[in-house]
Amino acid sequence: MNPTITTFLTAHPSDVLDAGVDFVLDRVCGELGATGLAVWAALPATNRLCVRQDAACFDSSPGGLLFAPQARHYQASRLKPIVAPDAKGRDPLARIAAACDQRSTPLRVCVSATRTGLLAARHSEMAAKSFLDVASQKSLCPANPDVGAYLVGLARDLSESHHLAGVHFADFTIHWSEAFDPTLETGVEVADVVRTLLSVCFCESCRQAAGAAGVEFEPALALVKAVVEKGLAGSLGSDVCLKSILADGEPLAKYLNVQADVLSTLLERIRDACSCDLILDRPFNPPIADAVPNVDMSIPAAVATSVDALHDAATVACFAARRNEIRFTARALATAPASQVVTTMGDVARAGFAAIVLDDYGLLPETTFDAIRQGIRFARRSAG
Repeated sequence: MNPTITTFLTAHPSDVLDAGVDFVLDRVCGELGATGLAVWAALPATNRLCVRQDAACFDSSPGGLLFAPQARHYQASRLKPIVAPDAKGRDPLARIAAACDQRSTPLRVCVSATRTGLLAARHSEMAAKSFLDVASQKSLCPANPDVGAYLVGLARDLSESHHLAGVHFADFTIHWSEAFDPTLETGVEVADVVRTLLSVCFCESCRQAAGAAGVEFEPALALVKAVVEKGLAGSLGSDVCLKSILADGEPLAKYLNVQADVLSTLLERIRDACSCDLILDRPFNPPIADAVPNVDMSIPAAVATSVDALHDAATVACFAARRNEIRFTARALATAPASQVVTTMGDVARAGFAAIVLDDYGLLPETTFDAIRQGIRFARRSAG
């Protein structure tokens, strides 16, 4: 059990400012009883459909930073921050942080490490690349030195400019994200194993990192190419899984291990630059994470695992983490019966999770708030 379990509701800054900062803080920390608020500070491109004040609302944003960056923190990188169009001249994070400071309310910020809007599209030389040498329009590659320096500067900028309880990094992974794009059209149903291999990055920085570690990238690329082509042709056996491919394909396993080492080294630099807690989203769902080498989960202060269905909550603990957190998506909360929301939050508290993070204030229907309030109370009683 964890007697000090905390709970945070995440929110888009516009949802907080449009409703009024004081109103949202009263509701989140007063009515619902959450420990604090978490707001996005570096956002990927988003399309959001929700109901506000009983009226349908659609928000679309190319993404970007939702605060005013300090240029001195990014001098070591050619990659310069891009402020989201709807945040220019407003600095929404500063307004929310000031209100939280006044109330002594813990505030976290959420950051998309590799998919912050517009960056990859404008800097293809720093983007992840598929085995086909196609640069991602959505995801940067953290193996690129300029991307790494940018992320270190971002962590330092946020943690020094505001009094934060934590910086929560999502999308901290090396992959060609178009592989999992639901709009990617194919002639056959593409298995997860094929999409995972299609997502492996072979950009110049990854190739150079492999070479520096004495690992040739060509055999790994050839294996990825062969499996993906079989998958797209519908001739890949149904018994083929990621673990078997990595077991038989030693060059690919070595190549992925190099990428994992690059991520771990970068994460240490980010942690050292961050003057508050660093929380890391688990990059993949647990079955894939168990098969693919990835970042050292003992480096950040805590590891958060997102779940889309409440019945998955019992299986998501990351054993390497110093502290485990669980992140329930709005869909998981909105589609589950209220009684299941309450009991599951109690279950994860008893399982020893340090925090429960609830996404996303602006997308949650009003009908879920009573269950969330009861769930937070039950989690605290169960933890104690």
